[in-house]
Amino acid sequence: MKRKNLLITMFMFVFFAVVLLFNNNSYAGNTTVDALKSKFPAGKFWNHYAGYDHYYYNGIEDSGSCNNPDGYTSTECAYHNGTTASYGQADCNSFNGGQECAGFARKLFYDYYGQYATNMSRTYDKNSIKPGDVVRYEGDGALSGGHEVWVIGVDSEKLIVGECNWYKRCEISWDRWVYKSNISIDYIMPAPYAIDDNAKDTESPSITDFFVNTVSTTSNSILVRAKATDNVGVTKMKFRVWRCGNSADSGTTKWGSYNSSAGCWEVSFSESDTKIINDDLCCVEAWAYDAEGNQSASKAVYNFVFGKRVSGLGNFTARIVYKANTNYCIGVSGSNNGDDLKLKAKSQSDTSQLWKFEELSTGIYKITNVQNGKSIDIEGGTSADSNGCNMQVWSYSGASQNQFLIQNYNGGYRIVPTNTREMRGIDLKDRKDTDNSPIILYQADLKNNAAQTWVFEKVATSLRLSATSTSVRMGASKSLSATITPSTVANKNLTWSSSDTSVVTVSSSGTIKGVKMGTATIKAKTTDGSNKTATCKVTVTLPFTDVSTNDWYYTAVEYTYKKGIILGTSDTTFNPNTKLTRGMLVTILHRMEGKPVVNVENKFKDVYKSQYYYNAVKWAAANGIVHGYDNGKFGPDNTITRQDVAVILRNYAQYKGKNTNVTTDLTKFKDGNIVSNYAKTAMQWAVGKGVITGNSDNNTLTPHATSTRAEAASMLYKYCTKVK
Repeated sequence: MKRKNLLITMFMFVFFAVVLLFNNNSYAGNTTVDALKSKFPAGKFWNHYAGYDHYYYNGIEDSGSCNNPDGYTSTECAYHNGTTASYGQADCNSFNGGQECAGFARKLFYDYYGQYATNMSRTYDKNSIKPGDVVRYEGDGALSGGHEVWVIGVDSEKLIVGECNWYKRCEISWDRWVYKSNISIDYIMPAPYAIDDNAKDTESPSITDFFVNTVSTTSNSILVRAKATDNVGVTKMKFRVWRCGNSADSGTTKWGSYNSSAGCWEVSFSESDTKIINDDLCCVEAWAYDAEGNQSASKAVYNFVFGKRVSGLGNFTARIVYKANTNYCIGVSGSNNGDDLKLKAKSQSDTSQLWKFEELSTGIYKITNVQNGKSIDIEGGTSADSNGCNMQVWSYSGASQNQFLIQNYNGGYRIVPTNTREMRGIDLKDRKDTDNSPIILYQADLKNNAAQTWVFEKVATSLRLSATSTSVRMGASKSLSATITPSTVANKNLTWSSSDTSVVTVSSSGTIKGVKMGTATIKAKTTDGSNKTATCKVTVTLPFTDVSTNDWYYTAVEYTYKKGIILGTSDTTFNPNTKLTRGMLVTILHRMEGKPVVNVENKFKDVYKSQYYYNAVKWAAANGIVHGYDNGKFGPDNTITRQDVAVILRNYAQYKGKNTNVTTDLTKFKDGNIVSNYAKTAMQWAVGKGVITGNSDNNTLTPHATSTRAEAASMLYKYCTKVK
């Protein structure tokens, strides 16, 4: 019994001596184990047991497996592993997996500093390690692939570490010594400050880039972004936006979120956040913070136009006209890469003043010159966005080329290169609207900056006439209308011309008039510099309102009219269905012959000198073309049958010396046997020569039917074209 008590007494003495020794042992900066323990949540500290690696959880010794150690669950192991977006790895599902060392080391780091250990840019040098760092090393008995530990003490020869490793069981060590000479460093995840409380980080972060993300600007919101650096990492960023001229206290403050793909902090502000009124300008400011709460100096973007991004303009071509003086627009000083943009006196014929706006899938615009095909750019390229940079043209090279945001502004538009960090717009140097004044890039340094206000005078991208072909009667008029695309073009004036004014003329408003039968082409052309044209083929037809181009006899009437054989009954009528008289037919043949004069006596007592057919009847009778009746009359006003027309035409052919010995079988027609005997030879000749073709609908000749003017025109047309 005394021996047992003595052993207990000796054990307690050794235990308290070791604890006292450990608690007075300085691992770094006079920070004691008790001081370290105070940093951790209650019940989550691994106790020191002198001389042994040990595995205590909440004060309970566990000599077996530690698949789910109390206080640090598998979820926490994975969560604090720090290798993925959720700070975990799929294979770290317990402390006895392959990643228990990383989970343990980074968990201690997190509990102590309140932030995660991450890889930072730092020399992987053993002598740069300080207490508080997470280190991964090779050697000193480390498992294949390395070992990760949390450093709690450093001297010239060794590191004192907290670690978790596994060999048959999970062994958690609080104060293992790792000799520097036996290891090589894979990486160091630096602590924000050494675990010596007197050596905390005091270095402020620095904002390296702060800008309004032009491409993400909408009609009523903006996205601002900032990049910042710090010796131990930036943990958060604060942004504030306000309306210029308004009290800074009225601005809206928001905390940003980190966009890992963009590599920056960002936040969106709506129009209501700024209380924008009309074309008020806006300001935005940012601050960066590290884990210790150190704040950076502020960085701001001042005086920019908030939101107002235009949508729905589509693709178009236009002059970029200075709104304050619309006699001027943006042109180019030449056609080479690097030639400057200049303010030019507006000219409708100068295509170097025309710009093609092409809307990209992102809603921003590529703007190229119509004449030389080069894009608007900033002198100095995509990295240049300072006040006063000259605007120029350069061969377009895809996404790296400047592209443009268009904003509604001051009753017009503002044009903003997307690479600008402070929403600078295309401006007029010194705000002088004189010929060849340079076009530059500048901030909107005052509300309603007129020098940044442009209007787009769109020009035609296409021109279309109401018809590509049409007809007009000789002497009649018809209007052609033009459609210009887009309908919002600034200059809708056109020039009109005819390829043959002897056939058809055209007025300045597009009214065409038929002069004589024939065909001509009418052309319309834009006058806005786009040089778009459209044409219409115009056929001038007969002047008769009662003869349509669709009528079966149109070609015959047109032929006989153009030849002067059969005239109209008036300037605008032909009367195609009027019955043909004997006097009409003889007059037509006389006209065909050139109206010869014969000095013979008139032998017909019903033909008078005052009548229109007088000379024609005398000529025809004298040449055996016509004969009168037995009663001594000619019957000039009597209608004439189709078989009588054949008789007179055959007589005329004989007079002209044509071969009239042509016969054909008339019985092939249903009524061929009713042709009068005196007319059979003439009908055989007419059918054989194709002068009379019969009615194809019912296969008849209708020889006794009265001939109409249209039928006479048809038979005379066929006579003139078939009888040789």
